[in-house]
Amino acid sequence: MNRNGSALLSIVLAASLLAACNNGGEQVKVESKSETAATQQQATNVLAAHKGVNQAPVPLKMERIGPHDVHIEMTAQITDIEIDKGKIYKAWTFNGQAPGPLVVVNEGDTIHFTLKNMDPAIPHSMDFHAVHAAPSKDFIDVMPNKSGTFTYPANNPGVFMYHCGTKPVLQHIANGMHGVIIVKPKNGYPTDKEVDREYVLIENEWYRYNDMNDFQNGVPSYVVFSAKALKPGDPNTNGDTFTLKEKPLLAKVGEKIRLFEG
Repeated sequence: MNRNGSALLSIVLAASLLAACNNGGEQVKVESKSETAATQQQATNVLAAHKGVNQAPVPLKMERIGPHDVHIEMTAQITDIEIDKGKIYKAWTFNGQAPGPLVVVNEGDTIHFTLKNMDPAIPHSMDFHAVHAAPSKDFIDVMPNKSGTFTYPANNPGVFMYHCGTKPVLQHIANGMHGVIIVKPKNGYPTDKEVDREYVLIENEWYRYNDMNDFQNGVPSYVVFSAKALKPGDPNTNGDTFTLKEKPLLAKVGEKIRLFEG
């Protein structure tokens, strides 16, 4: 930001993305050699199936019906993302964004969620860390060119991760299938009257494309941030190295900023 720009002088940190998975602390399973070999073969097959695929981003569909029912439709799709100037990553995405679009609901809402899998090759799914649900029933895979609809209660206020829960989970997350869901407390935040602006920032890492060994053992090629829109007109970016440098988040001197971090 240049010296004529405004500075962020006060940050109200609403919440952080340190929530455990719904089952009480999901652990990443270490694969055996045979499992790793199978995963690498699957990755090779996926590379071939995704060659030439670049699906246009699809807007998030979200509609509130009545006081507590929220209907959300998201897509799983393959979309080229420019992560650095001239560097294209064929990302596995929700709605053509990486990270995926921001989802905001209220404590006590019921989420009626539909995932439309546009990926021509492999299944995808949704794991909302904001809800407690049975993975075997509510986070199941949606096959290519199919849709699945699930219902979840949003009873826990906070800022949570969501991600594709299809195995191998690490592969889907590292290729771009993650995002943030905010469950606002039903009585609001204690600092609501003090806050002048709100922003959402999400950190993510990019590795060698679809390389499980690099995902597990490597060092990220890029560590980047994206901004996600809380309201129309807010910045809404992918995880790249340049957008927030060229168009930083601004505020006036003395304003208080609520920053949601993911």
